[in-house]
Amino acid sequence: MKLAPEGAEAFRRRYRERRGLLDALLDRDEERAEQLAMHHHGEALIQLSGI
Repeated sequence: MKLAPEGAEAFRRRYRERRGLLDALLDRDEERAEQLAMHHHGEALIQLSGI
C-alpha cells in the first residue's frame, strides 16, 4: 500500500508524537508524558471535530 504525500506526512507526524510519548514513559518522565498525551488527545479531538 502506498500512501499519498499528505497521508505519509500525517503518518510520520503521528509516529513522532507516539514515539515522544513512549520515550517519556520509558524515561519515567511523568510530567512530559502527561503533556504529550494531552496534546495528542487535543489534536485528535480537533481532527474529529473538523475544526
